[in-house]
Amino acid sequence: MVKRKRLKVWLLVLVIVIVVLIVLFAIGTFKKSDTGIWDYNGLKFHNETVGNSTFYVAGVDIYINGTPNSYGFYFRNYPSELEEIPFNVVSRIRNKAYIAFSPETLECEDTSLIAWNLGEFFGRMGSEATGAITTPIKDGKLSIVVNCSVVVPGATILVVEAGSEANRVYTHPENRECIVIETTDCEIIKGSERFILGMLLSLLR
Repeated sequence: MVKRKRLKVWLLVLVIVIVVLIVLFAIGTFKKSDTGIWDYNGLKFHNETVGNSTFYVAGVDIYINGTPNSYGFYFRNYPSELEEIPFNVVSRIRNKAYIAFSPETLECEDTSLIAWNLGEFFGRMGSEATGAITTPIKDGKLSIVVNCSVVVPGATILVVEAGSEANRVYTHPENRECIVIETTDCEIIKGSERFILGMLLSLLR
């Protein structure tokens, strides 16, 4: 009886070990980090593979009320490719932010993903972000309408809209608290990543 009990215990331990090894192998296959750190204009990056996708991860310390917070910002596009997009932003990020999508960009496939990424970015910067739309739409669930013609005291407005010529990111000439991500062909991932990269680089200046 004692031998049988010991055998059952060892079999249970063996099963647990096998399960743990399988899980660790699966995690290692799904997510792999390249320990090589490389520099891009002062930002420290490393490559990380998730599934079949490679991300370029910038490690940045964000100081909120004097306290450093270390974050990893994931980019799908290589930094030098993003910097091909014109970036002319002089706006500061306030404690409150509105992320407003135009009706055209709401139809883009990656809108939900970009809304989450931008909300996370503002949160890490110490800003409380709220989703909005630039113009009222029929049957729209969002009731908040914000655009660059609106001035919200103490708030940054980020507008994601469709452009007609080329991708660009800029401060609106008539509202310094409004930043515009203008994209063509629904390239909102690239446009939003250009915005985030530009703002991170501005922290180093």
